[in-house]
Amino acid sequence: MTDQGRPRLTFFFPAYNEEENLAETVRRALEELPGMLDRVDALLADGVLVPVAPTAATLQVLCSVRALEGFADLRERVAPRACAAAARELFPDYPAVPAFLPRGWLS
Repeated sequence: MTDQGRPRLTFFFPAYNEEENLAETVRRALEELPGMLDRVDALLADGVLVPVAPTAATLQVLCSVRALEGFADLRERVAPRACAAAARELFPDYPAVPAFLPRGWLS
């Protein structure tokens, strides 16, 4: 969450010498994902993101949503969202990423 009480649209994953923090970072990102997707859905509903005549912001956000949907581990959480439907329209051909996260991280 941001300090304004709105979910953020970005999440930072440290990568250098952070092995001991990886599991907790991924779990925290998974916990925050629904709020981030709610925010993207709201931005679509409010007309801030416009798939019909996409701006750079629309393309950036929706390609990220499409990438998240491509992960087999996340597909169930992302696919039913309005933002995922809009992302599929803009980016219909997107590679799939097989499941790889430990099941316990997804519950």
